[in-house]
Amino acid sequence: MSFDTRFKTRTATRTALAAVALAGVVGLGALAVPALAHDGGRGGPGMMMGGQGGGAQRMLEMFDRNGDGEVTEAEIEAVRADRFAGADADGDGTLGLEEFQTIWTEMTRRHMVDAWQHLDEDGSAGVTAEEFAAPIDRMTRMLDADGDGTITEDEVGGMRQRFHDRVRGDGPRGDRPGRRD
Repeated sequence: MSFDTRFKTRTATRTALAAVALAGVVGLGALAVPALAHDGGRGGPGMMMGGQGGGAQRMLEMFDRNGDGEVTEAEIEAVRADRFAGADADGDGTLGLEEFQTIWTEMTRRHMVDAWQHLDEDGSAGVTAEEFAAPIDRMTRMLDADGDGTITEDEVGGMRQRFHDRVRGDGPRGDRPGRRD
């Protein structure tokens, strides 16, 4: 095989892998956005304002140990210390990765459940292979601009440009309400 052929093959392979990786990341992001929206706004805009399920409300629920509607530094420190001690299985005063995973899983479980519920389109309390594949299939259809079954670097770049145009308000949805220049 000639150098040119090997180079073109390697470039095509990298392009395909990059496109698949991008589709996966964007697909997972596509899951996260509806999941957050379904989550009553947790983690979304205004989360510190204590709106529906907002971060400030969750903070009160999590740290207000005596139930007086106020959170003191002492209460925050007590909850942090309890969480840390509960995760520090070997009691060495540091959290290894597996120990930290307990805290991380506890903090992110709500979002994982929301994403799972979003995937379970028919509400059957189980995600089928088709439901699991749907976000990536949608992303693949979006990326494959010419519909030939192959995602090219140009198509990925085109999607990226369309996204940036939309964010800046230059694209087909640039006239959305509430946009400030």
